[in-house]
Amino acid sequence: MDVKSKITLFRFDLIRILAMVFVIGTHFNETFGSMGIRASCLHVYMGKGLLYSQMGVVLFILMSGSLSAASLERSLSDNGVLERKSVLRYYKKRLLSVLPLYYMAYVMAYVIKVAPKGVAVHKAMIWTLFGLDGYLTRFNVPTVYLVGEWFIGMILICYLLCPLLYHFIRKYPRITFCVLVIYYVLIVTCYPLAGDMETDVLIRIFDFAVGMYFGVYIKKISGMAAAVCAALTVLLCFWEPDIEYMYLIIIRGVSFYCVLWFLGDWIETFSAELVVKARKICSKWAQYSFAVYMIHKIVIDQVLSPFAGYGVDGRGYIRLMVYAGVLMIALGIVLYSAEKHMIQKITACL
Repeated sequence: MDVKSKITLFRFDLIRILAMVFVIGTHFNETFGSMGIRASCLHVYMGKGLLYSQMGVVLFILMSGSLSAASLERSLSDNGVLERKSVLRYYKKRLLSVLPLYYMAYVMAYVIKVAPKGVAVHKAMIWTLFGLDGYLTRFNVPTVYLVGEWFIGMILICYLLCPLLYHFIRKYPRITFCVLVIYYVLIVTCYPLAGDMETDVLIRIFDFAVGMYFGVYIKKISGMAAAVCAALTVLLCFWEPDIEYMYLIIIRGVSFYCVLWFLGDWIETFSAELVVKARKICSKWAQYSFAVYMIHKIVIDQVLSPFAGYGVDGRGYIRLMVYAGVLMIALGIVLYSAEKHMIQKITACL
């Protein structure tokens, strides 16, 4: 593939949709438990000890790293130099891809959750301007956190570090990879902070960097490699070796990422009209996935809160899931369309 061309590969649409389904599905089921809603058909684990949301998160981080690195590759000058204006353009695109949508989802959450209680604007909202409120809650920093969870702040920090990582990954790929692995082992083994390692950028920057290697150096996954990765993914979903859990998450994630990479490229080889239409539909829905992610917890809470403390049967569970899903998609489409309009206005002013 010509790195100067725009990336529209189906593999990323497939990964994006699956990652969002995994995360949102897990949160939907977990909300049943947090609200005390009894249901017999809840399922949040992808095999032994692996939450679907954990797989969804690592897939999205890997994909973000791949797309970010490929974006910087396309920005290289003719003599292979990443110029300052290209880095600034990268930052502008990344911020515009996250913050406008985040702000609109935040306003929606504020109107639903905060405004009815008569709570005034708080000085801690300063962190909201930078998308860091969800991430900073893990350090007990006062915030007015409503949407996006820890992930938004984490991925924005990864985007900030990306050009520096890209420089070393492209210029010293082997040395940089060895340094990254040593760093990862040390930070996981000697983690200095209290709290969940899974939500810390100090840990997840490694996932992002691995994704960057895919974006720079991996253009195709062979069928044999995909088969080995598929076998490894299945094995590690049902067998949990006695090693640090963060190692398992990244190994499972990279293996499954390779499988989806191959499947996406393989599906793209079919020219049958039905397959082409299916790809177009998936690509269209993939555009809305991040908007749906932004508002999914708001919708889930509003849909399930009337049933707190009660029980639902299988049919009731399915009806609630469909209702929440339709509402999330509808609001996601509205937010996505509004975001595009906002970005056009912002871009015109810059």
